[in-house]
Amino acid sequence: MLRRSLFSMLLGNSEGTAVTQETVTGIDMPAYLKTENIMPLVKEFDEIISGQEFELKVSTAHAFKISWSSTSDTLITSHLLLGTKAAAANVKVPIELGLHADGYLFIGGIKDKRVLSLEKGSQHFQLEVHPQGENSTYAKLTLRDHYGLTLATVKNSDYSTEDWSGNLLNMGQNLMHLKIEGSILK
Repeated sequence: MLRRSLFSMLLGNSEGTAVTQETVTGIDMPAYLKTENIMPLVKEFDEIISGQEFELKVSTAHAFKISWSSTSDTLITSHLLLGTKAAAANVKVPIELGLHADGYLFIGGIKDKRVLSLEKGSQHFQLEVHPQGENSTYAKLTLRDHYGLTLATVKNSDYSTEDWSGNLLNMGQNLMHLKIEGSILK
């Protein structure tokens, strides 16, 4: 039995109507899903001193990563300040993140419940920021030891994509290595 005959038996013998495509207005694809006109960007820096500031340069409308390593003979706070603005007209509170001197990992007001008793040596941090719908983001900061084992992770989704844009400032100890991965608009 043909498919058309089967449908005619089930649905009755009605005349077929032409299929037309409806146009949907008012719905635009979110910026973080658009892939045209973007280029990958990877920037690496060595020996970042405390207090050094530079432009982030990645598009915060798309996912990006910042990883950094530090080593010290003492346990000093290791953290960055993101989203600092030079223009006084665009005043906002920068996002502070990293390892607090008390031993907990934090992004803004969200901190990990575990207090770490770290050994002296190298620490490796990785921040991943993923844009979500309605101008929100999902951020995850991970701390690993020199063997690559995860010691702590903290997640935060309190910030918008614009909150991450601006400059990056090293507020803690000197960093051995800093790497920024993301994309820029053409």
